Amino acid sequence: MTIMKKINLQITFLSLLMLGFVSLTSCGGDNNKKEEVQEEKIEKEPEAEKEAAKEEEAAEKAMFEDKVDMYSQMDLDKNGSVTKEEFMKFHEDEFDAKDKNKDGKITKDECGMFDKLNKDGNDYIDKDEFAKGHEEIFVLIDANKDGKITAEEYAVFKEKNAPKDGEMKCGEGKCGK
Repeated sequence: MTIMKKINLQITFLSLLMLGFVSLTSCGGDNNKKEEVQEEKIEKEPEAEKEAAKEEEAAEKAMFEDKVDMYSQMDLDKNGSVTKEEFMKFHEDEFDAKDKNKDGKITKDECGMFDKLNKDGNDYIDKDEFAKGHEEIFVLIDANKDGKITAEEYAVFKEKNAPKDGEMKCGEGKCGK
């Protein structure tokens, strides 16, 4: 073999070696891209879970605020106090909302205060019984007997009448716990 043939063989060999190296490197590059895409997916999945958790938390907070903010919902004219008329109108609307089947009656599964409002002991509360019960509640809340409920009077009443462990609050479903 001549020197030229040896050099040509060496160059060819080195060329093939370099080509193989470049091929391996570029495959590694594709793998790196695949790994980056997988890492992005992994990073995005917790983001999606975090976003879903935030949305769920916001919904729970909104429900809680609706219940906590009942006083301002009762203050229909937004003057800072709740009259008996406002109180009764609010609870009349509440009755209508709880009477899911619109039969003019609320059953245990439709009212969280069923046992407190059901004075006649039957298996339902009609609109009159619901109203009478809320008239009595208004009198209890109106501590200074001026015909209006202040936010302070309402807060004191709520604190005194907060459900015990295991009891349900109004609007939380079935009673009897």
